[in-house]
Amino acid sequence: MTILQVDFVNAGTPQKGNAQQEKPFTIGCGLTAGLPEGDYSELTSLALAFDVQGEYALIPNLRITLSTGYLNFISKSGYGDLGIGQIPLLVGGKYCFSNKVYGSLQTGVSILTEEGAGTAFAIVPGIGYKINKTLDLMLKYQSASVDETNISFLGIRAGFTF
Repeated sequence: MTILQVDFVNAGTPQKGNAQQEKPFTIGCGLTAGLPEGDYSELTSLALAFDVQGEYALIPNLRITLSTGYLNFISKSGYGDLGIGQIPLLVGGKYCFSNKVYGSLQTGVSILTEEGAGTAFAIVPGIGYKINKTLDLMLKYQSASVDETNISFLGIRAGFTF
């Protein structure tokens, strides 16, 4: 009769995949702060964003993402309130290189909140690090282009997964 059996061959061996893959669907939110780039970099000093993101595990290590939120560019002093905001609608993928490191690429549109500004094409590449099952940090570049104008930033996103 065996009371306790220990598998020494697999003990302590890291499992492949991402810790998030325990659930096929997750939802989370994030806060982003970044430095403006592109055409508005001389007028703005800071990009601040909040987002909500859903993820679905397609296959091990690959997740499909869908996100939205609000992005605001803070005007530099002397320029008043320029009202540069965006509501991004993005779809993409997230590939987990390990249990901790992942790459992300999203694309879609950003609805510009300036009156008459319209909609911009958006692309968002990033690389992230999972601190634990619920918290991660991502370095990302977000760019939106419309009528030969580029509104972009390089930022850090702190995300929380439910």
